[in-house]
Amino acid sequence: MTKNKKHIQKLEDESFSVLGEELEKAISVAKTRDALFQRLKMGWFFIALALPICLLLIILFSIIQPLKKMESVPPKSTVISASSTRAGDKGKAAAQSFVDRVLSEAETKDTFNWTLDKYRTLTVDWDNKNSDTFEKVVKKYGKPSQVDVQYNNVEHTVPVVVTYEEDSDDQKMVTLYFLKKDGDYRLYSKSFYNLQDLEFQEASGQDFTFRWTKTESDTLSDEIASDSKKIIEPKDIIDKYGLPTSVFSAGRDDWEQLTLTYQKDNDPTATINSVTLYFEKETTGYKLINVKRIFKE
Repeated sequence: MTKNKKHIQKLEDESFSVLGEELEKAISVAKTRDALFQRLKMGWFFIALALPICLLLIILFSIIQPLKKMESVPPKSTVISASSTRAGDKGKAAAQSFVDRVLSEAETKDTFNWTLDKYRTLTVDWDNKNSDTFEKVVKKYGKPSQVDVQYNNVEHTVPVVVTYEEDSDDQKMVTLYFLKKDGDYRLYSKSFYNLQDLEFQEASGQDFTFRWTKTESDTLSDEIASDSKKIIEPKDIIDKYGLPTSVFSAGRDDWEQLTLTYQKDNDPTATINSVTLYFEKETTGYKLINVKRIFKE
């Protein structure tokens, strides 16, 4: 009996010992798992923290990198080879030499003698080679006020720009554009500013009477706004309201605009009671396109 008790006690002790070892192992595994879990939590925390920063850096890099490339590569229009530059310098020098020779033989005119009729006689007919030449124009109208010879890097041409300008408050001006074709510099475009059209005269201070009313100017404006095909010419206006106090014209190539102004008391600085009419040139003549009016009395 005593022997059995001892045997049973021994088995219990061994069991407790095994249980203790298993418990220690379980506690150790639990501690290891908890430590690993804590590390994983910290890892995910740092990943979550670093991810937006990385995305921000990627976005900034994607923006800055193309900008650096743009800075390092000049625009297309500014990339000019050495051979192109030499050709441009050579072409410009040849054009300048030609211009200088023509100007040395040209007459100097004392007065600005351009009119709208003379401007209209200039021929711009590039394709048919019938355009007026630089030499012909200078011989006929004298030395210009200014001549610019420039090299066009894009089209590799050397345009010659000629300006005739009146030295007065009226600022009358004619600008002509020439390019070399078939061995000569030919007119390819033209423009004018404030040239006198002899068909439309200005009234003198003594002869002028302001005949407009606000109702009449409003009605006229409504008519052309409601009917774009309606033709009202300068002559129609002058026949009814007399000569204007101011006549102005400007144009480029085939486009021309005429402006007639009726200013009360014939005072261009006044800001009351004035009517300004804008006409555009068509094949049959001028057509009224807009009416600006001011009535404060």
